[in-house]
Amino acid sequence: MQCKQRVRSSRASGHALVRCGQCLNCRIYRRDLLVGRILIENLAASSGCFWTMTLDDDALASFTQKNARNWIRAFLQRLRRHERRAGNSIPVRSFGVLEYGGFTGRPHFHFMLWNQQATFLEGSPYRKGLPLPKLNSPHWPHGHVTSQTITPGSARYIAKYVQKFNKEQQATDVTVFHARKPTLGLYGLHMHLLRQLHSPLKRQVQLPFITIDGREWMLDRPLYGWWQYYCLQYGLPIENVSPENARIMNALREQLMQSPESLELVKVARRRAVSREEVYRHASLAYEAKQVAILERAYRYGEARTSADAEQPNGNQSSAQLDTSGGEPDTPPATLPRPLPPPF
Repeated sequence: MQCKQRVRSSRASGHALVRCGQCLNCRIYRRDLLVGRILIENLAASSGCFWTMTLDDDALASFTQKNARNWIRAFLQRLRRHERRAGNSIPVRSFGVLEYGGFTGRPHFHFMLWNQQATFLEGSPYRKGLPLPKLNSPHWPHGHVTSQTITPGSARYIAKYVQKFNKEQQATDVTVFHARKPTLGLYGLHMHLLRQLHSPLKRQVQLPFITIDGREWMLDRPLYGWWQYYCLQYGLPIENVSPENARIMNALREQLMQSPESLELVKVARRRAVSREEVYRHASLAYEAKQVAILERAYRYGEARTSADAEQPNGNQSSAQLDTSGGEPDTPPATLPRPLPPPF
């Protein structure tokens, strides 16, 4: 949307007119930029869900802004620790905001979570006038949780609180939990440019937007800088490039396409783009193979201890061979037990 109250900026060249940043059109424009970043981040994620986390009466009694940040930090640490122990090698990404209810003013959290496997909760479809099912998560002990799928509507819902659409809401009332290292949307932008590099459109001039579900989403200033960097690095043609630089970029692109680093990046991008069921299956197989390896190492260690104790004198029999209750010596099993799959 066009700003109707443009102002002159001393930082711009020639004191050009820029957006005021305060009118309704500017807030809608910034909201749509943030919605685009959320949807671009969702492109490279193996799974994604929209959580709403509430506070019970006990947690509400001790609620402060500092406690809220500490609770979210501990919540994300528990979530990521569970995922690592379940064999998920993809880091869990998050973006959220603290909101106060419109009628009662009761605080609660809205979070976008990506790359979950063991802690993933199936999203419930939203129906106007009907309540969502309330779920309990061991990682959030301060109340209940509702889960929905990530759609442009849910992304727009969480983005409007970041842009302070309520006139009575002050800037200090907005608490945003940003995704850092890397910034929000960078994984999806990188994967999109890798697809362009290995597609028939690699010789066309790249434009600073990404089409998702038939709609073009513009890139904000941070992602636009990364878009320029990756286009120049991979040799993708962009606007306002001289013929000499275009020739250099074409040679660089041909060289990068044959390099093993580029092929490995393409494999990573394709692995991130697989469906959620395939990710779950790969994680289950990796978890099962890991448990089998642990049991095999334990079995070999027991055999080594048994052979070492057999070579000792008869009077120094190892206590590892005898049962603690005085029973018969333990014998190794004929076959290893099949480990249980992860609780998905």
